[in-house]
Amino acid sequence: MVPSPDGLRTILTYAGVTLLFLVTFFSIALALSTLCRESGNALLLSVVVFILLVLLVPYTTTHIGTALMMEEPDPAAYGGDISSEDYQTAIEAYYGQFDLIQSIANLASPQMATNTLIQGIGNSPGATLEDTLGEIWSSIATLTIYPVAFFAIAYTRFMQMDVR
Repeated sequence: MVPSPDGLRTILTYAGVTLLFLVTFFSIALALSTLCRESGNALLLSVVVFILLVLLVPYTTTHIGTALMMEEPDPAAYGGDISSEDYQTAIEAYYGQFDLIQSIANLASPQMATNTLIQGIGNSPGATLEDTLGEIWSSIATLTIYPVAFFAIAYTRFMQMDVR
């Protein structure tokens, strides 16, 4: 079965996002291998960093952010009228703050950035490229900054090594 042009675009997009995710963790592992003297320590440290970035960081940043958020506006405080302008302003501020917390969590975790990127691309059929990029730019930045930073660390360490 041959995929349609839209299906092929989706397949290639998911393949690209997966490749970015893999390159991100490869760059982290490469940098850690240059910082450790023994390969066993580098492998163990890479696994620990992977677990931290995939499980612990998303969980803690989301819960800390949620704890710092303002309370969700109660419609009863606005006379039960959820269509009032004051209530709409308050609920927009609440969800704007929630989106900001999600963006910060995305910057801290490549796994969350990948999930957001896939959801943003998958949930926007028919949306313009500008609108889609507006929603997913922080995820793309995260999946680009991590490899660049860790490849730079690895490169610097390789240059400092005494090869004989």
